Formats: sequence, structure tokens, C-alpha cells
Amino acid sequence: MPQLLSIVIVALGAWALYRFLAGGNDGAGKSGKVPPRPDPKNLPTLKKDPKTGVYRPEDD
Repeated sequence: MPQLLSIVIVALGAWALYRFLAGGNDGAGKSGKVPPRPDPKNLPTLKKDPKTGVYRPEDD
């Protein structure tokens, strides 16, 4: 019985290490995918609101 328990513990440790190296809880193959960057030509121009100091899109 102790041999079976130690096999289970080693197997769980190996599985946890595999999941950690694969990128966390998402599973294998899901880490490293980056969405494409937006085209700077399509971004709105921003203007600073003097009251709040927050940048907002300019009104056309």
C-alpha cells in the first residue's frame, strides 16, 4: 500500500509540474498566443479633459 501511495504522489507532482510549465490553468498550448495589435490609423485621437485630466476621444 505505501508503494501505491508514493506512486500516486509522484504522478500528481509530475502532473502539477507539467501544468505549471504549460502555462497555468489554461492547459497545454494555450500560452503565448498574443492578439494582433490594432492598426494605429484606425485609433481615435484623444484630447485631455481639463476638468478630470482623463483623455477622451475628440468630438468630430
